[in-house]
Amino acid sequence: DDPSWILSVENAFGTLTILDNPPYFADGLAWRAFEKLLDEQGFRAFYSAKERRKLRL
Repeated sequence: DDPSWILSVENAFGTLTILDNPPYFADGLAWRAFEKLLDEQGFRAFYSAKERRKLRL
């Protein structure tokens, strides 16, 4: 019933990161939020502290 989009990213460990606040009204807006997070934090944003230690990130 809700036409909005969420963005979920699953890393190699199966950890899911969900970007849904606010919900995006188009897929392009969700993609821009993903790109912004990558620019600001890099791929580390999608790994837990334990996973980052394991990967030495």
